[in-house]
Amino acid sequence: MPYLYQIDPQWSDASYSGGTLAEQGCGPTALCMVYIYLTGDTSYDPAGMADFATQNGYATEGNGSSWALMTDGAAQLGVYGQSIVATADALRYELESGRPVICIMNPGTFTEVGHYIVLERMTEDGKVVVHDSNSVGRSMRTWDLDLICSEAAGAWSFSA
Repeated sequence: MPYLYQIDPQWSDASYSGGTLAEQGCGPTALCMVYIYLTGDTSYDPAGMADFATQNGYATEGNGSSWALMTDGAAQLGVYGQSIVATADALRYELESGRPVICIMNPGTFTEVGHYIVLERMTEDGKVVVHDSNSVGRSMRTWDLDLICSEAAGAWSFSA
């Protein structure tokens, strides 16, 4: 799975949801990583995915992205996004089955307001590989599944 960052100068200043991709673009950037991973199609970058989200009504002015981007928006792209409960058992099952998960995080370790992150897979020692579009540092380490579950407001599992 690619590591893509909303703060990347290639697209960070692109307009999205009443701000910039750097400020509001975690949803499209997370979905872009999952889309590329599942389809191999690199025709979308985070700015292109943000345009898709805006054109299809998934950008919420000043609040980033609607949760519907992860289900209805994904379906428009040919990817299946299913809402799942953010419990350790459910997330572990999806990840061990090869399905990446996007979580919307409450304020805590990953955000002060709300933030989409991608869970790629479980490691052999039971940790989670996270792709955080707003932090290289948080992406370059593994995370405890219980911590993620304790801070997640919602989660979606993806398949092609």
